[in-house]
Amino acid sequence: MNKIEIEGSYIQYAGGYDKENIVESDFLKALKDLEQMDNEHGAFWIGVYGAETDEFVL
Repeated sequence: MNKIEIEGSYIQYAGGYDKENIVESDFLKALKDLEQMDNEHGAFWIGVYGAETDEFVL
């Protein structure tokens, strides 16, 4: 299995909030915030990328 070296990451909420270079607590906060979001804005995604790789969105 090939490994990728992560150069950066971000989190973005459907409602517009975003943050670069996230840590585990940002992910846990997003899960908690999801409980309070309405149907229109109730989503978030996380992206990670490396210097020589494509971006992966989770």
